Parts: sequence; structure tokens; C-alpha cells
Amino acid sequence: SQRVMEDILDPNRNVDPAFRLATISLKSGETRGGLNLRDHGDLLTLTDPATAQDFSVAKSTVSAVATSVTSPMPPAFESVISEKDFFDLLAYLLTPAKS
Repeated sequence: SQRVMEDILDPNRNVDPAFRLATISLKSGETRGGLNLRDHGDLLTLTDPATAQDFSVAKSTVSAVATSVTSPMPPAFESVISEKDFFDLLAYLLTPAKS
């Protein structure tokens, strides 16, 4: 529970590499962004944060890759919800999933 609370209150302290936003600039001038950048030989694979679907880009079409060191979770999240809602959220996140 301490780690969950820390991740909510200070999202940039320990950013898991899977949750770092990567921006790929293509030689065509287009940019693509996603999470969980993975190298698969001739391809770079990312997860689209809006759809949770993976997509791949051929390395031969890439001109640059930049990875953010900050979390996509907004800082000061606790200031936009009430204390009760914050603790309700924390309780929900710590409740084991039902299978």
C-alpha cells in the first residue's frame, strides 16, 4: 500500500520503464508516441496509451527516438479530488481482483 500511495502522490519518483512515454520521429516528418518501448530486431514496438493496442514501426523509417523520464500520471493528483475520494480510490486499488 505504501508503494501505491507513493506512486499516486509522487508519480515521478519511481517511473517503471513500461510507463515512460516514448516519441518516435519518422523520416517522413510524422511522430508517433506510445508506452513500453520494445526493440524487436528491425522493429520498434510501443503500446498506444489511448487504446492499449501495440503498434510497430520499422527502424529503417525512424530518424529519432526520445523517451520521457517523467510519468504520464499528473502530479498533484491528490489536490484535484477530496480526501475521502482519494482514500476510496486507494482502497479500490488495493482490493484484490476477482477472477
